[in-house]
Amino acid sequence: MLFDPRLIFGFVWLIQIVGQLLFSDLFEPYSWLTWVSIGCTIVGFYSGATVVAALPVANRVLRPAPAQHDPLIAKAYRWFLLSYGILATLAFAKIYLILRGQLGGGMTMPAIRAAIIFDFAGARRIFNLLRVFFFGVGVCIYFLANSGSLTRRQIAVIVAIGLVSAVATTGRLYLLLFFVATVALFYRQGFLTLRGMCVAVGVFIGLFFLIAVALGKGGASGGVEQQLLWNTKVYVLSSVACFDNYLQTGLQQIPGGALIPNAIRGLLDHLGLNIPPRPALMPFVAVPMTCNTYTAMFPLYHDGQLPGVLIGFFAIGAVHQMLFKLSMSQAKPMVWYLYAVSLYPLCMSIFEDSYFSSPGFWFLLWVPPFLHWLFGFALKMRHHSKQAYQ
Repeated sequence: MLFDPRLIFGFVWLIQIVGQLLFSDLFEPYSWLTWVSIGCTIVGFYSGATVVAALPVANRVLRPAPAQHDPLIAKAYRWFLLSYGILATLAFAKIYLILRGQLGGGMTMPAIRAAIIFDFAGARRIFNLLRVFFFGVGVCIYFLANSGSLTRRQIAVIVAIGLVSAVATTGRLYLLLFFVATVALFYRQGFLTLRGMCVAVGVFIGLFFLIAVALGKGGASGGVEQQLLWNTKVYVLSSVACFDNYLQTGLQQIPGGALIPNAIRGLLDHLGLNIPPRPALMPFVAVPMTCNTYTAMFPLYHDGQLPGVLIGFFAIGAVHQMLFKLSMSQAKPMVWYLYAVSLYPLCMSIFEDSYFSSPGFWFLLWVPPFLHWLFGFALKMRHHSKQAYQ
């Protein structure tokens, strides 16, 4: 039961609360409304999860074991290596040419990171190419959900491709996605012990901060130690401080609401409902460190105040708990995959919203299982056609 969402949610928010209490001198004093919002978040999530846990649905627990062999996965593995290898090479070459044209001889890692951030807020020429690597991470996770259909060597290759793809996105969020999903899947299938999980956590933390140092996050003037300290504060503690800044100042108001993604706003615009687009990047605020992430509480409070936080996290807790119950009671890689990728926004809830603000992110993660189903369906139709012809 190590991956029970109630345990994970409690762990990440306990770290957050203890950190805020121990290092309160690092931030401006929080308003009472911030603490009440955190309370609504926790009460809402545990209420929804507890209600679903008590339902007489999928209550049996299967022992960790790989799913049955699927020959389609073995075939897809070879096609993936070929097609993704070509696409990733072309995308990397195109990104290199764009960066070369923009940066010239100054292609340092910090300069590349700054160029990609600037591109994300503008034309998104680089960002759209990075979607190839986003997609690659999702496909690798789906393959790992079907590890019982692969050899150990093939699993190792997929893990390597997934790690390289996550790092190639230049951000550490996809690295977190790949890490939590892979560990959950390997543990569920009996490939990873508790000791192995501890080793994996250590590797992830080391790689996470290594990338931060390489990208120059936190500035290089204070040395590596200061960079590590800055990244720890920003990624673990600052987002609640940013949310508190919103509650006290209201400077981060989003016209039309924070829960409606730009894709839906564009669709509504075609229907005659003109809603201004959401900003590509949330405003940076000094808390006193500069940060622009506001936790998963932000869109729910922005649009629904405290009742929105309570109801929203009730629904989130219910969905996570249902996925967990299905994952524990069924030997279906598809269910394992869905629960594994759902752990990412759960872990990110103390940092930013990954539930409502990124439909493109979830769309890419739905593509691998859809392609699996589509090819399987096509093969069945072909088989039935041959039988009918004979």
